[in-house]
Amino acid sequence: MRNIKWDIISCIASVLGLLLSSLALGFSHYAGTLLLVRDMLIFIGLFSLTMFLLIKNKMNVIKIAEYEKDKQIYLKNIYSFISDQFKYSHNAIHELRNYGFLYYIKYISDNINMSFNFKKEDRSNFEKYCHVITMQLRWTLQSYFEKKGMPLNEDIAITIKMIIPSKDVAVLLGTVNSEQLVKISDRDYWIITAYRDPITFEKYKNERDVGKVLYDIKSNTAFNHILLANNSCYFCNDLQALGVIYMNKNPNWGEQYNSVIVVPIRYYDKDTGKHYPFGILAADSKNPQGYQLFDEKDCKNILAHSADMLAMYLLNTAWSKISRGSDNE
Repeated sequence: MRNIKWDIISCIASVLGLLLSSLALGFSHYAGTLLLVRDMLIFIGLFSLTMFLLIKNKMNVIKIAEYEKDKQIYLKNIYSFISDQFKYSHNAIHELRNYGFLYYIKYISDNINMSFNFKKEDRSNFEKYCHVITMQLRWTLQSYFEKKGMPLNEDIAITIKMIIPSKDVAVLLGTVNSEQLVKISDRDYWIITAYRDPITFEKYKNERDVGKVLYDIKSNTAFNHILLANNSCYFCNDLQALGVIYMNKNPNWGEQYNSVIVVPIRYYDKDTGKHYPFGILAADSKNPQGYQLFDEKDCKNILAHSADMLAMYLLNTAWSKISRGSDNE
């Protein structure tokens, strides 16, 4: 919409110029003076208008700069607040998980059954729980990255991998020949993909396995970092750049993702220094845009919150096995 005040100023200037020009024609002996006055008024008017517009524009630039500064401060405070909520939320579930494990170890057993060989009913319940956890985690990460200006759309995958004792492999995988059994017994534990978020599973069911392949903990950089070195997080936003430093026995990993974050599903007893590992929770993305997606702050807290919930579920499952065993006696 046009600003009416500039139309009024333009009309007034035109009328004054016309009036002075008419006077010059009517009073020819004063024509030179009147025309000079007219031109001087036009010059002064244009100069004043130019200065006014320059000053106004400068003030607008200052206001915009102040607005952008205030906006950045506001956004920084908002991101800080959200980051704190991720941390507080994780801390709350973390302490609840610790309480459950401490009670179990003190009053039930310090040997927590972490076998992934669930009975049919337990397996069904586990998958239902994983469905909720992975879909909520997927949605949370998508929303978080979008708000941070890094939209991924569907380029995000959530995976739950479980530790499985060598003695349980044959039962879990079915038929295993003697040669495979010898190879399996070389390790006390293996890693197996227990669950993928439903969207990833449906989209890549022929490319990304679930429950079919055994992974050696020592032959994977992330597994090493989490399960052997007992770190709380592993992440990298450009795995290809690591070259041979990054170990992964999946020959197709480079086609499936280039950014990853991994956290443990476990309980750690600070008093004894003992770890009770169940598995790992991972999020990955192809990330063709080269975003700095994952970090050891917000993203770690988001995943660790879900990992602690999984640890509590597995603790409850172990508790349930003991209760059922007691009931059968």
